[in-house]
Amino acid sequence: MAMVRFGLPLVLLGLGFLSCCAEAKVVEHTFSVGNYTVRRLCNNRVITVVNKMFPGPTISVHEGDTIIVHVINESPYNMTIHWHGIFQIRSQWADGPNLVTQCPIRPGNKYTYRFSITGQEGTLWWHAHVSVLRATVYGPLIIRPRAGRKAYPFPKPYKEAAILLGEWWDANVVDVSNEALATGQLPNISDAFTINGKPGDLYRCSNKHTFKLNVVHGRTYLLRIINAALNNQLFFKIAGHNFTVVATDASYTVPFPTDTIVIAPGQTVDALMLAGASPDRRYYIAARAFISSSPGSAFDNTTTTGILRYKSNDKPPPAIMPALPAFNDTPTAYRFYSNLMALLRPGTPTVPLTVDERMLITVGLGLVPCAADQPLCSGQAFAASMNNVSFQLPTAPSVLEARFRGIPGVYTRDFPDQPPVAFDYTNPSVNTGPLVFTAKGLKAKPLRYNATVEVVLQNTAILTVDNHPIHLHGFNLYLLAQGFGNFNATEAVKRYNLVNPQTRNTIGVPAGGWAVFRFRANNPGIWLMHCHLDVHLPIGLATVFDVDDGPTPETKLPPPPPDFPRCSGIGDPTPKLKLIFTAHLSPSTAATSESCFQLSKSITTNAAKSAQRDKAPKSAAMAAAAAAAAVRNPTHLLLSRSSSSSSSSRRPLSAIPKPSAFCSSKKAPRKIRAPIPTLHCAIAGTESPEAATATKKRSSFAIQTLTTWLLKQEQARNIDAELTIVLSSISMACKQIASLVQRAGISNLTGVQGAVNVQGEDQKKLDVVSNEVFSNCLKSSGRTKIIASEEEDVPVAVEESYSGNYIVVFDPLDGSSNIDAAVSTGSIFGIYSPYDECLADVDDDSTLDRTEERCVVSVCQPGTNLLAAGYCMYSSSVILALTVGNGVFIFNLDPLYGEFVLTQVDVKIPRAGKIYSFNEGNYLLWDERLRAYVDSLKEPAGAGGKPYSARYIGSLVGDFHRTLLYGGIYGYPRDQKSKNGKLRLLYECAPMSFIAEQAGGKGSDGHRRILDIKPEEVTNSLTYYLTID
Repeated sequence: MAMVRFGLPLVLLGLGFLSCCAEAKVVEHTFSVGNYTVRRLCNNRVITVVNKMFPGPTISVHEGDTIIVHVINESPYNMTIHWHGIFQIRSQWADGPNLVTQCPIRPGNKYTYRFSITGQEGTLWWHAHVSVLRATVYGPLIIRPRAGRKAYPFPKPYKEAAILLGEWWDANVVDVSNEALATGQLPNISDAFTINGKPGDLYRCSNKHTFKLNVVHGRTYLLRIINAALNNQLFFKIAGHNFTVVATDASYTVPFPTDTIVIAPGQTVDALMLAGASPDRRYYIAARAFISSSPGSAFDNTTTTGILRYKSNDKPPPAIMPALPAFNDTPTAYRFYSNLMALLRPGTPTVPLTVDERMLITVGLGLVPCAADQPLCSGQAFAASMNNVSFQLPTAPSVLEARFRGIPGVYTRDFPDQPPVAFDYTNPSVNTGPLVFTAKGLKAKPLRYNATVEVVLQNTAILTVDNHPIHLHGFNLYLLAQGFGNFNATEAVKRYNLVNPQTRNTIGVPAGGWAVFRFRANNPGIWLMHCHLDVHLPIGLATVFDVDDGPTPETKLPPPPPDFPRCSGIGDPTPKLKLIFTAHLSPSTAATSESCFQLSKSITTNAAKSAQRDKAPKSAAMAAAAAAAAVRNPTHLLLSRSSSSSSSSRRPLSAIPKPSAFCSSKKAPRKIRAPIPTLHCAIAGTESPEAATATKKRSSFAIQTLTTWLLKQEQARNIDAELTIVLSSISMACKQIASLVQRAGISNLTGVQGAVNVQGEDQKKLDVVSNEVFSNCLKSSGRTKIIASEEEDVPVAVEESYSGNYIVVFDPLDGSSNIDAAVSTGSIFGIYSPYDECLADVDDDSTLDRTEERCVVSVCQPGTNLLAAGYCMYSSSVILALTVGNGVFIFNLDPLYGEFVLTQVDVKIPRAGKIYSFNEGNYLLWDERLRAYVDSLKEPAGAGGKPYSARYIGSLVGDFHRTLLYGGIYGYPRDQKSKNGKLRLLYECAPMSFIAEQAGGKGSDGHRRILDIKPEEVTNSLTYYLTID
């Protein structure tokens, strides 16, 4: 199983990969989505993020790997994750767009995305695909060649850096969106742009929030640039440095030299940069908007910055700012967009020359009448459309599920191949008359499997002109040509590049212009095509392709996974209440849908008036508007009632299964009788009593995975969410090491490395690799402050970008001397709370010696401070034993699913054990009293008694595990060669003693309880005994 890299993309990504990476792996992550407070632009803001990281964790894989991501939604919002640019072959259900391929993950629920990377290399990314949450829920997805960096079709870089360009609102971005939807207007513009979540020192209060890129003079770096901004194309430059573009959207390009990169939302660019400027200076990394919309349109005219600095100069002068293009420099942008060409390589798909389907799709803005859920709208609302169809999401089920299950009425298969009226598309005079108006609908374009489709995207000047970055899910697009004005087939075809057109998943349609692309519909399912300006998607600038099944089982849409999220009203569990509003009704008022709606409308109106009168933020109005919209959605309402004497007690009357009973029981709407004059309408999900009962019944075949167990421990408050992530990353390391151990002989990982560790032991090759795996998983979890390995000289402080709250000590591969003989081995770990003495910071001026000293002090804690401990044994099966202080639990790795499954609960050491485990090869070197004790174990105990049996493996994990299950005594005493014993207190004795005591046993050095002993040094060794007494 592949090593998981959870880390933030705020630092350089190392290129040291394992030799085994040519083999396909399973890379597993846990995404805990929740609200998190960050400080930007002088204010604290609560944002929604993954794993308390902004931007989110990096997923790093090789072509051919399989990705598994467990998404746990702890936020107050519905959530989906889209893996931008991934083909999702045979995994269409994992694509992620809300209500297109899946129903959302409700608050308090989870869903596991599983998909493989096939035929793709380069930089992609992942982001939320519901509401505007991708403003803060996003991160890189890096795909390297299966053979590693040696297979790059360009000079190997010294290091890599992910550069994520984002957008920041000095407000709650959900409120900003809700206000726009409620009023029918476009949302407010952003207040800043960001580089890796940091705005840069040109903004107020942002000197500490500036991205820094440290480079070595003369080295070449690969910059993986991602535009994660919601609504802006961006110019990107680094003062004093040039680029060579080598890939876009995970497709290699002919090397293209440039000093300016132009990148639209959703797009990625891989560019080589030689660090060849004067190392005596610092250089600004800068990005700002490219604005192609009509003059006079409001836009964010600020500039985000980072700092490039050379490591050879600690105190350089002020940074040099690059000369950025003007905001409206269309020639520079067009030159960049239109000069990229694909790099032809053996086996690379080429543009299809025969076309089966031709489409001309107009893209632009328009108007629609205000909807019922837009209480602040006056007359008409902004909309957007393709071929005058303004895309409207269904309420339930998702479009893909409707297709798979044959559910009628969700969508139609009649999206037009041409606009309903041909007109002078780019002439601004079309702003008046009937062309301005559009209509809502959900129409799909049906495509025969494996058909070649040619699409012309024609921009219009209705209301305004803009560059629309159009993204098609599930496919790569061959961009044949692009230009300005109206598309003219006779002239345009002369410009088609049918040899090596650039390959993209997101194409910028020039403002007042057109773009033409082809793709082969060889991926069955429902695929969303939409504008990646987030301001345009919710108002309808999208459509879907419905690709038919192919002739073979491998080319047909597979069924949805068992844990596939269900939409409200078709069996999903009730999410947490999001909003409650209350009003007093007369006893005779009927509790119907209309009363709830009128109530919400009244609240909305009053809140809006109050906000305008007091010039206060419109959060209350927006919340009420959201409530009004929810009332119109019957699957989101519960009615609860209370008497005036007990208004705080709210009891649901019933689930609401259909519109005729929005706010009542399943019977006809009934009146609320006195003395219950208070009506509570709450946004919630629905769950019938039968469903609630069913959830309490468990199948006799039900299994509990480690992930599920950790979540239950978190819910029981035995651990917190951050410790869950640490333990999950450890389980990933164990899976990776298990795979390496099993293939050690094949992969040439047996034998001695040729070095010794800090303990003076010969390091096996697998010791070194396992240590790297364990260290990287822990560092990149984003939740560890310090890690200490038995194989390292000193503990390591995790740098600030990755730093978390926990200290983890570990022996990556205990018993490695047994590897060549294929005898059981294992990993041991312990987790402590942090001390304040060790704090790593990339800008810390303290010396390395002082940092190491603080780390050692922080790590050297007694075992009584342990929060969790465990071991993983690699034998005939892979076994994980774990305690978080409430007993010992044992999990077995299921090789079929790649999951640790709970197999033993609250394990206790048997008191009647009759096995002793000592290395009697050292018998003559022991103390006389110890020899006498061991001799006594060999004598029968009383009449008819039996002596103890001797069992010794030479692997602490293996011997300990047997003693844990069978009882007896384990000992590794000191002798004449090892005066203080040989097992390390910090890495082995303390974690194992914590497990032993949780199982009813005891760890001792013969005189003291192990957990009471505080290490003086990280290398302290001692005598160790495990017994039930």
